[in-house]
Amino acid sequence: MHSTRRWFATIASAFCVVAAPALAWAAEEHGGGGGLISIDKSLIIQVVNFNLKDLSDADYRSACDGFAPELARVPGLVSKVWLADAASNTYGGVYTWVDRQSLEAFARSDFFAAFASNPSFANITSSVFDTLPGPSAVTRGSIPVAA
Repeated sequence: MHSTRRWFATIASAFCVVAAPALAWAAEEHGGGGGLISIDKSLIIQVVNFNLKDLSDADYRSACDGFAPELARVPGLVSKVWLADAASNTYGGVYTWVDRQSLEAFARSDFFAAFASNPSFANITSSVFDTLPGPSAVTRGSIPVAA
C-alpha cells in the first residue's frame, strides 16, 4: 500500500515538474489569443444564484442563448458557467474575472442593472472569492481561453 502511494506521489511530482512549465508557456505564448490563463495569476470567482419568478425554465434557457454573446464581450470576464436546477428553481452562474475592478465595473453596467432589476429573477445572491493559485494549479484550475 505504501509503495503504491510512493509511486503515485513520484509520478504526480514528475507530472507537475513537466506540466507546470508547459502550462506557463501556453499562457505566455497565447496571452489573449488562446491558451491558458497563467497558473500564477490569482483570479476572482463570483457565484450568483437566484430563483425564477413567473418565467419558465424553457423560456429562461432560451433567453440565456441571447444573453451569452453579449456577456462574452464583457471586459475582464474570463468565463461564465451557466447553472440551472429546475427541480429546486435555482439558477445562476459561476463567473471568473481577471480582477475585482472588472467585476465592479460590470456591477455598474447597464447590463447588470437590467438583470438585477428584472422582476423575473428573485432572491438574487452573489458571493465573491479570491482564488488560491498554488493548489488550483495542482487541481487543474487553469482556465482555457479561446483563440
